[in-house]
Amino acid sequence: MRIGDQSHENTHLDSLLIHPTLKQHFIRVQLSYPIDTESTTRIIQALQQHTCQVRDYYDLASGRRHEPIPDEILCEILDLIWHYGGGLKVAIDILSMRFHGLKQNQHYVVSDLLKEKSASLLASFDYSEERESSGGSDHSLTQIANVCFSAGTNEEYALTVLKAIKAKILNHIIGRYDFPEFMSTIIQLHPILALEVFIGKNKEIEPQIRNAIKGRLDKKVSPFSKVDIKSTLDWCKCNGKDSYPALASIITPYQSNEKTIEWTQLAIELLQACPEPAVVLDEYLSSFTPNGGTGSWAKILESRLPLFQPLIDSTDKIVSEWALAKKPQWEAYIAREYEREAERDSESNERFEW
Repeated sequence: MRIGDQSHENTHLDSLLIHPTLKQHFIRVQLSYPIDTESTTRIIQALQQHTCQVRDYYDLASGRRHEPIPDEILCEILDLIWHYGGGLKVAIDILSMRFHGLKQNQHYVVSDLLKEKSASLLASFDYSEERESSGGSDHSLTQIANVCFSAGTNEEYALTVLKAIKAKILNHIIGRYDFPEFMSTIIQLHPILALEVFIGKNKEIEPQIRNAIKGRLDKKVSPFSKVDIKSTLDWCKCNGKDSYPALASIITPYQSNEKTIEWTQLAIELLQACPEPAVVLDEYLSSFTPNGGTGSWAKILESRLPLFQPLIDSTDKIVSEWALAKKPQWEAYIAREYEREAERDSESNERFEW
């Protein structure tokens, strides 16, 4: 662009920004031009003066328009956006696109300033039920969390997020279908903080918490099953005997595919380290029954049977005796479920024939 053309462009945009009736369209016009220092100055001025609707700033997220904006200026812009009504979701959308494809962009390194600003934004977010597919979605929040909470950073903000999510769960505002990827990510990035928030000194975990973490029918794996084993067990050791069964109640203790099922390494080491194996095993057993789903429950219950044999073979007498006592009970439970399903199918067929 020639200098004269650029000067004319700046004059035109400066005039538009203060025009009494046309200024409401300023941001859309501004973003149709390349972004430079003068552009960002005008954008900040428009935000300070509430010149445009906050939804118009969604355009910053699209078409890579945000890329020329330095991190420190973007932080200032995000600050102004999220103080608008509804601005927090716009800011989330912009950040999500900022971090999209970050691994492929070798020339851009996110500054600590923008990481902290992103973390503070997540700490301010209202974690209500996820009803919208745009800003604030599980995927967008996860992209941001992977950047701003990486390597255990921004602990204070992470703690705020975890406490906010727990409060929403306990108040039945969000549940097992909301933010599964985001919850899993932040728990894995800050596992000890998550243990403090969701378990702490409690002897038992609230049913709502267990359901939200381990729910999503029979296929969701608890994020606590993916955390570092050593640091997790060290935390249990420091927090007393009740922490072992509490942790056992919110992990998925087994892993399976179409052909095999086995105990996870965390479940094995937690059982070995705990002072009361039978109590931990009772919590594991409670994970055997699915929270929901389709198909035959009896077959799902039957698929858990191979998990008893390694326990029966254990050199720990308490573990083997527990398994020897529980396996026949589980087999009887399976038999009753098959009978119930057969009766239900028979009644269904009779109604159809009638």
